[in-house]
Amino acid sequence: SAANQTAEGSLLEGPELTIAWHAVHLAGHQAGDRYPGGQVVYLEPHSTAAAVHCWRNREEQPELAEENLTELRLLLQTATTQDVSCLIVCPVQAAGPDHWTALTLLRKQGDSQFLARHCDSLTNVHAECRRQAEHTFACLLSLGLVSQPALPPTELPVNQGDGWSCGWQTVNRFEEAYREFRGEGTKRCYTTKEQRRQITNRFADTVLSLIHISEPTRLRRIS
Repeated sequence: SAANQTAEGSLLEGPELTIAWHAVHLAGHQAGDRYPGGQVVYLEPHSTAAAVHCWRNREEQPELAEENLTELRLLLQTATTQDVSCLIVCPVQAAGPDHWTALTLLRKQGDSQFLARHCDSLTNVHAECRRQAEHTFACLLSLGLVSQPALPPTELPVNQGDGWSCGWQTVNRFEEAYREFRGEGTKRCYTTKEQRRQITNRFADTVLSLIHISEPTRLRRIS
């Protein structure tokens, strides 16, 4: 129903952005990519933000911090213990006003370090998103990722041109990182908001049909 659709002009929510990313990853799988678990890692934004928050307050609540960091450690086990190519993508969200940005860490085969990038789709860097990205980066370093000692300056590759499509631009940046990871080189992704919605819709519909969700309102279909 219309109540369960994201209308044009509204920000993506975390689960919807997650669906859009998995549509990108599935396209690579359909093209023949067969990366073992742990080489391509998506850090779900809300659980990651909670883990980062607990990590920053670990001295006050060490047990809670350890509990929240356990899943991150498992997800990053390959990246922190094996010398193989890895891609880590993490949507970074901030409130006031709400905004999505893209944090990626890429290590190519034979390289010893991850190349970290933080991309914003505004004309000027969203200060709160930048701060959250720095906290996330510091947390990942503390878990054993080998990378730059500090997060490089935020890049502004594409201006979204509106006040709501930052989520779609974040997915575009993730697709660029994935394409570079799989060996296509550095390429700009210009998938439009409408095209991205259609791709995400088809993926969401496929998931719904496969798992036979009895309460489809739990997974909003992107209009």
